[in-house]
Amino acid sequence: MWAKDLSGSSSAAGLVFLALAAPVVLFPLIGLLADKVHRKPLLIWANLAGAAVAMTLLAVQTAGQLWLLYGVAFAYGALGLVNSAAQTGLVRDMLPARHLDTANGLLTTIDQGLRIFSPVLGSALYAAWGGGALAVGVAACLILTALVLRTVQVRESAPEPRRPEHSRRRETVAGLLHLRSVPLLWRMVVVSAAAFGVVGVFDSSLFELVDKGLGMDAAFFGVLMTVQGAGSVLGGLIAAPVLRRLGPVAMIAVALALLGSAGLAMTADLAGVPPCCPSRWARCSRRASRSPGCPSRW
Repeated sequence: MWAKDLSGSSSAAGLVFLALAAPVVLFPLIGLLADKVHRKPLLIWANLAGAAVAMTLLAVQTAGQLWLLYGVAFAYGALGLVNSAAQTGLVRDMLPARHLDTANGLLTTIDQGLRIFSPVLGSALYAAWGGGALAVGVAACLILTALVLRTVQVRESAPEPRRPEHSRRRETVAGLLHLRSVPLLWRMVVVSAAAFGVVGVFDSSLFELVDKGLGMDAAFFGVLMTVQGAGSVLGGLIAAPVLRRLGPVAMIAVALALLGSAGLAMTADLAGVPPCCPSRWARCSRRASRSPGCPSRW
């Protein structure tokens, strides 16, 4: 929203999501870091570092400083990966194996549930007091996280011993070779990767939808993110029974079909379907030359 307001460009706003997602290419290295050090101190220091980075947003005043937004988004994305990797190991140290699935499911539910409230709260904070207040709010949340983490009582397992470089490379290659050795798994990975690539286009399109389709300010984007969070919670609740009933291939197919339907709906809204056309597509096309309300493309 901040990038959209500063630049007026939906593409510039969409690049924030690119910066946020870009650290995922570093996830193997981040996972390795989480295995090599004690995880609780890593989580505490990573969140404190994130708070310090967030405060740099106080310097953002003009469109020429958009690079600061992108830099903070990149750091924030990396922080999310560090939290994910270290948290996984920490939970494993805190609980017996038989409780891990329940604990991880609960953490996921909490994470997705917060996505219902946090976007609209962030939007309200931004709309009321501007980006500086949002930066301070994010930093305060990260500092609070670090303080809460200090109270966690856990006896951590010893970090993994350092292995030779060639051993780490061999393990990475082995994972890729395993994907190729299972044709169904490989196809699912490729299709899912393509789908997530398309989802990246949605980020910029949503700002166009808010601006030109709905005629709303950029802050309304937070409302859409809240709806998306609710959808994530719903998806998490129904994913397991759908998976058991249909199987993984059919479930992915259904998910992609829903994604495609949403894309078509957005296209229709942004393109501006003429009012006379939805119920009479064929007749409208024949009358295009006589009706100014029905352009020839319809």
